[in-house]
Amino acid sequence: MGLVQHVLSYWYPELRATGSIEDPATPLTSIFDATNKTVAKVSVTEESSLAVGAVFSCVKVISETMAQMDLEVVERVGKITKANTNHPNYWLLHAEPSPYYNRFEWIQGMVAYALLWGNGFSKIKRDRYSTAKQLQIIPAWEVKAKMSERGKLFYEWTHDNQTEIISSDDMIHLKNLGTDGMMGLSPIQIQRESIGNAIAKNNHEGAFYSNGAKASGILMTPGNMGPKERSNIQTSFDAKTNGSKNRFSTIVLEEGVKYQQLTIPQNDAQFLESKKYDRSEIAGWYRVPPYKIGDHEKATYANVEGQERSFAKDTIVPWTIRFQQELNRKLFFTEERGRFFTQFNLDDLIKGDMKTRYEIYKMGVESGILMPAEGREAEGWPTDGHPEIQQFFMNGANKSVKQILTEPAQAPGQNQNAA
Repeated sequence: MGLVQHVLSYWYPELRATGSIEDPATPLTSIFDATNKTVAKVSVTEESSLAVGAVFSCVKVISETMAQMDLEVVERVGKITKANTNHPNYWLLHAEPSPYYNRFEWIQGMVAYALLWGNGFSKIKRDRYSTAKQLQIIPAWEVKAKMSERGKLFYEWTHDNQTEIISSDDMIHLKNLGTDGMMGLSPIQIQRESIGNAIAKNNHEGAFYSNGAKASGILMTPGNMGPKERSNIQTSFDAKTNGSKNRFSTIVLEEGVKYQQLTIPQNDAQFLESKKYDRSEIAGWYRVPPYKIGDHEKATYANVEGQERSFAKDTIVPWTIRFQQELNRKLFFTEERGRFFTQFNLDDLIKGDMKTRYEIYKMGVESGILMPAEGREAEGWPTDGHPEIQQFFMNGANKSVKQILTEPAQAPGQNQNAA
């Protein structure tokens, strides 16, 4: 029974005894069962799907984008939120969640599991005061979510021929799209037919080039041959023609043997166009702009900037919300919630190029929204020893608000120098 079949059995207990809710003779889970091959006769698993370049690129782009952002613990004081570096969870999330991997690797691994298997799991290891000290990534296929008779969610972790029961409070569970709130669905298994077709095309392409980039054909002889002679001719011909190194070699056919090509070349079958469609379709599943996975065919300077904003808003922000809300539920004590919470820093992702950033700082300072010090801090530059930039300015002359308020009112038409 595959992972998705387990998930479906949680939703529909009837499936444990019967094949389908509508028709027991037609198993509902056979649609998603990972043990069945696709129509293209290819077995699709989450691991094998990474052989498809578009899948690998999408998972890499999203997981690395998530991992490159700072994950901070922030504190709400009144209407203001600011980073709190003294909270025990700050260094756990900001630097080292485990002795075996850093923050970047932990976030990347969790997101990659969720993008492929639909679920990313990390066991929370606590000290005697129940404070989280380590986050241990667990392979998604080793974990099952279950509900106790009293309606309490828990997890079964099966590893090394033993099963460990983990409370929901001690498990970080990052879910992909799901319908019951307990488990996420695997995009690979839901889209298994499309993935199977893409893998089959890769296999076909490999076989094509292993055959010297020539289509298959038949050898015609002037007379009848016995099995041994037929086998010898075929073996000799394949040895001289198969493989890319034999692509342009000269073949001598003896005793009136002739070669006739059967199938059409790859480009005549619009093979490349079909692969482009697969790449575009897979990018759509993961909501990744095609140019981010190497497809620059329709990318221009004008539309890339808009696609970058769309990627941040429509792809990365939903994943940050999923992650943040799960961490807030599991890592903070009840009395801390509402005051402390986690936050991915999206500034580096959305602040754009240097020219755009400086123009935004300039507008913010001139309109009195930002202090010059805040612009420098956003760029990581020092502000100490410059009290004059720790204040608000307004209008084109960049006068401070305090200076504007203390200046005497100027009569209409009065010369400013004389005043």
